[in-house]
Amino acid sequence: MESEGEWATNKKLIDLSKIKNGDIRRAIPKGFSYFSVDFGLQCGYAHAIEDEESFPSNFAQEIIGGMLDLDHKRWRKQESLDFEKQKKNCEDFKLKWADYDWTERAKQRREES
Repeated sequence: MESEGEWATNKKLIDLSKIKNGDIRRAIPKGFSYFSVDFGLQCGYAHAIEDEESFPSNFAQEIIGGMLDLDHKRWRKQESLDFEKQKKNCEDFKLKWADYDWTERAKQRREES
């Protein structure tokens, strides 16, 4: 993780599967900002942000773009979309990914109990 200096005092990458119950609050110092990624309902990884001023605002896009092996032109400097187009894109996305929405299953479980 090259987002912060070599003299950082916290671990660069924290494996949350090695933390009790995967609880990020046990892994990140109190008051620190952090970047975290998980994999569905499984534990993921976290990184304490020591210097918010120098932490790149597009860090997540850089990571995801790299994982998908995308040309940076596809996700940097995207065209501006009007509200209606953004709303339609959001609705289309929700429909396409509805089968994978774990939050709906969690809501159903809560209602059943």
